[in-house]
Amino acid sequence: MTTRRDMHCEPAPEGGQATVEFVGVLPLVVLACTICVQALLLAIGVFVAQPAVDRAARGASDADVSAALPSAYRRDVRVTSDSGRVELRVHVPMVLPIGRDRLVVHSSSRAVRT
Repeated sequence: MTTRRDMHCEPAPEGGQATVEFVGVLPLVVLACTICVQALLLAIGVFVAQPAVDRAARGASDADVSAALPSAYRRDVRVTSDSGRVELRVHVPMVLPIGRDRLVVHSSSRAVRT
């Protein structure tokens, strides 16, 4: 027969296991969030580069093209024109300062002749 003493639950010997697992998984969660934010910044760079290169294809000055970009994307903007094509090179902001010029978005458009 089962007595009350037998039904009493003793604390498990793995009492701090959840804390250890949390500390072990936390860097992976932070890394995953950082990668997601960097991917979002890259996608925004692709999204904002096309209207800027279209503006350059219509004959706007480099200053007007840079003004079409958000301020974080204005660092080292390069506009080149060659054989009827206009190309725009935009640097993507880095979440972590790992290195310079790691992510660059290139966009191109046909030049509009007036």
